[in-house]
This record gives sequence, structure tokens and C-alpha cells, in this order.
Amino acid sequence: YVQQAMSTYKIKVETIAQNTQITNENLPLENRKQLLGVLAKQYGFVDIMVADAKGKTTNDTDISDRDYFQKAMAGSTFVSSTIVRRSDSTTALMVSTKAGGYYNGVIIGVLSADTFSEMIDDITVGKLGYGLIVDKDGKIIAHKDKTNVKNFANYIDMAKKDGAYAGAASVTKEMIAGKTGSQIINLNGVKRCIGYSPIPD
Repeated sequence: YVQQAMSTYKIKVETIAQNTQITNENLPLENRKQLLGVLAKQYGFVDIMVADAKGKTTNDTDISDRDYFQKAMAGSTFVSSTIVRRSDSTTALMVSTKAGGYYNGVIIGVLSADTFSEMIDDITVGKLGYGLIVDKDGKIIAHKDKTNVKNFANYIDMAKKDGAYAGAASVTKEMIAGKTGSQIINLNGVKRCIGYSPIPD
């Protein structure tokens, strides 16, 4: 389900990228920003930005060092992990792709950090079980307790400071290695069984 959603968001950004009006520098910036706002609403994004080849965005920020910008400039459509936005300091996920037409730059669709958490909110396992998602580095990007997402919680990092998280860190390492399996661990003084499987792409 999550893989399908990621694929859908990629297609949406690729579709938006074909709209050459949003990259037409002969049109006033305010007009282009207004159109970006309309498209964001239409396609279910919090915001849509355009960045030129140097990483300067229509929101007047520099994203040249961000992986989602670099991957898109290299020709990939990419879904980022959670980041803190430079324009408004909110936590978000970015979906980026190369701009269409003759414009040398990138189109970025901004998703709320809660996007994936909301997708897995209805997952229940037994009476108290729930779903969570970690990124390739072990950072939690979806959890029923959304503060884990906002605070960039990572059991691997937490275990370095507090041995109580050693079991959770061990499972997280298996997860980011792309393995499928299950383990019983102690987490916050409670025995828990964790089953895990990778999300392709």
C-alpha cells in the first residue's frame, strides 16, 4: 500500500513537471506561484516548488545540497525521507523530478510529514500492535505517535546513548539491510514481537 502511494506521488509530480507555465520565466513570479498553489491543491500536496539548476527555489531558498534536488537533477524521480524545510521550518517529505520542456531545473511536491503515518494509522496487530516505517538510515518516518516522526527518532542512534534501545536498534539494522523476518525484543520495559519487511524502491 505504501509502495503504491509512493508510486502515485511520483506520477503526480512527473505530470505537474510537464506544465511549462510553471517554469516560464516570461511570466511574473507571482503568477507562477499562484499556479503552483492551484496545482498543489489539485494534486494533494502541501506545496509545490520549482528550483533552477543551481538549486534556487520559487520559495527563495537554496536546496542545492539536498539529496532530493540532486537525484532529480540527475534524472530520477525521488521521494525523500523527512526533512526540516528551509522556507518555514516544518517537517515534510519531498517528491522531486526533473522539469519538463526546455527548463533546466527540478519540480518538487511537498508532502506533510504525517502522510505515511496516516496511511498506517489503521494497521492493528493483535490488541496493541501497530505499524511503523523507517527510512534507509533507520529514522522513523511513520508511527502512530507522530512525535517520533517530528523528532526524527532513530533506535540505532538512541541505543548509543541508552542500552534499553539495543533490541530495537538490532531490529532496525535488519530492516535497513532489506531483510524480512521477526524478533522478540524488550522496548520500554515491555516484551514486543516485531515483524518487518522492506518497501521496494
